[in-house]
Amino acid sequence: MKWMTVIRSGLFSTIQDMGRVGYRSKGIPLSGALDRSSAVLANWLVGNPPRAAVIEMTAEGLHGKMLASCAIAVTGGVAEMYRNDESLSENRTHFFNEGDVLRIGRISSGYRAYLAVGGTLEADTVLGSASTYAPCGFGGFHGRSLRKGDELHFFYPHSPAYSQKALDSYEHTFTQELIRFVPGPEWGMLLDREMEYLLDTTFSVLPESDRMGIRLTAKKPYENNYQIISVPVLPGTVQLLPDGRPVVLMADGQTTGGYPRIGQVIRQDMDILAQKRPNEKVRFKLISMEEALYLYRYRNEKLNALFRK
Repeated sequence: MKWMTVIRSGLFSTIQDMGRVGYRSKGIPLSGALDRSSAVLANWLVGNPPRAAVIEMTAEGLHGKMLASCAIAVTGGVAEMYRNDESLSENRTHFFNEGDVLRIGRISSGYRAYLAVGGTLEADTVLGSASTYAPCGFGGFHGRSLRKGDELHFFYPHSPAYSQKALDSYEHTFTQELIRFVPGPEWGMLLDREMEYLLDTTFSVLPESDRMGIRLTAKKPYENNYQIISVPVLPGTVQLLPDGRPVVLMADGQTTGGYPRIGQVIRQDMDILAQKRPNEKVRFKLISMEEALYLYRYRNEKLNALFRK
């Protein structure tokens, strides 16, 4: 069934789900939504399973004309949103009729927003995932970001019995600067003063950051001469470049790397990091594996609770 014609696509809007798991040994990144909590929440609001495909919008939203009646929800970054000329709020279910126009403007708080529709969004499924991996051009909508004129379809359309709103506790605090991590395999090779530098410095997000990695800089980078052989890396791995600038790998990040893996950002704070705009500030906090596991279980329990009958 036809769903929507894209009138304006925004900066970089792609179809994403929870990613293609189990192929990193073949050099294929995970991909998927960068802010997973927001993607899961959007699906809950329209009655979808948590791993269903959504549209991830970066920096600004899209405009689209509905080709069928449907339920939609937008979560994550905050943007002005309209059904025709009626202002709508995020984190809530909204119902659209055929011919209605959805307009999502510039994201003013946070950096990425997620659009879900009640039903199964049609997409190119590759290795079990509908996620777009744009660098290699596969998955999602022909392996690329959405453009003006694209026509999106969905199957098994459904609408929740009534509009739902997410509790405030499920919304992000976009002003959070603190990013927690556990020690990486090469953390111990750093000198004490280098550890202090990383933990005491406030870093800025560089504009060239993208779905592959969040690049950080500081006023006085701490240069180093550390070199290692190419080793496995994951989304959330913090690599330390020779010029002293850290890079946090994201969902489209490579599967191996040759820079020291000084830390692993916890899953909960990966969602926060995904919402950081260029030039916004972050600071690192080292925590224990025990605390990280507790926070991981807490996050999962909170999200799973949404889908319990």
